[in-house]
Amino acid sequence: MQNVNLQEILKDYEDNLCDRLFEYELLNSQSIQVAFYREQMCHLLGLQYVFEHNHRYLGLYGFDRIKDGNITAEKMKKHNKEQYNFIKERLHNFEKIKELMNEGEFIKFYQERANPSTKIQADFIIFQKESAHILHLFLRKEQRDKNIYAPVSFVIKSFDDRKPYQFINKQEYKQIVKRTVTIKTV
Repeated sequence: MQNVNLQEILKDYEDNLCDRLFEYELLNSQSIQVAFYREQMCHLLGLQYVFEHNHRYLGLYGFDRIKDGNITAEKMKKHNKEQYNFIKERLHNFEKIKELMNEGEFIKFYQERANPSTKIQADFIIFQKESAHILHLFLRKEQRDKNIYAPVSFVIKSFDDRKPYQFINKQEYKQIVKRTVTIKTV
């Protein structure tokens, strides 16, 4: 596996996911809108595991520290190698989220149906099977009166895992009939 460049990941995230609204029209005429925020990136990368939930490495603080070059893969490895290895797959596949948004499949996610159980609370998952693993982007509704969902977790399950379909089995598949991406203007 090649080295991870967090600044390149950040640039890709900002250029291809932030300031956009991804809209999915489902077969039942339900419309789901997905928005990415800069302050979510560190959480989606899994930095909370490496830096023990220290707020200086999360949210906009963490985003800015990656942008400035103060958080790097080398520094993460040095700080907590075991947890860095835990999120390494996530880091190497993070740039595939844009592909996932364009080609992934949709399921309605019921937390109680996950086997084994999970603490992830989400309403939907966009997932994509690849040759060696399954990418999962968990989405949760932001506000009760709006139809906008935000990513809350990015999980990669290897087909070598004991339960690679942990989040997909027994869930409710939703067919996408139309995908639209709108660039948000400030």
